[in-house]
Amino acid sequence: TPQIIKLVFRAQIITEAREVLPIATTFRAEPYDLAKIKNELASTNKVEPRPQQPQSSNSKYQIEEKTCTASGCSTESSVDSKAYQQDLDFYLNVTIPEWEKRAYQGLDLRLANAADGREGINFVTDQNGEANLSLLTGRWYISGKYNTDKSSITWSSVPFEISSKTQSIELTR
Repeated sequence: TPQIIKLVFRAQIITEAREVLPIATTFRAEPYDLAKIKNELASTNKVEPRPQQPQSSNSKYQIEEKTCTASGCSTESSVDSKAYQQDLDFYLNVTIPEWEKRAYQGLDLRLANAADGREGINFVTDQNGEANLSLLTGRWYISGKYNTDKSSITWSSVPFEISSKTQSIELTR
């Protein structure tokens, strides 16, 4: 039978200078691999591949302007940002929601079965990169995102096995 285990979760990053820094951010622990379940459902529901997001570099959005002066003519390229933004908004607000509705049909039932009576939780690490958690034994998947000045780091469904002997789990990148 599953039992509740109290443990310490630690998150840290290793910088380019090989310095280990604790990170304070929000994480989510789920009793299932959400990305894997969504991929399986999309396959089961026989939908086309996820539509690709429009790219501003697409020739459809390129505008060429010819400028002529006494010394000759030149062509300058730019992006039709209004047309690109309209297509991007349509993609995000219509295309993707419609695709997800078809692809992930039955998701709630699949997640309930995979959770096996366990509920996912959100938690926040402190300035030491730590959080105290109470989780039922079993496999858990942890996701989170941390933004630095130059980039962002994403953890997506990182698996951890929680047993009666687990005292801590550590996530390092």
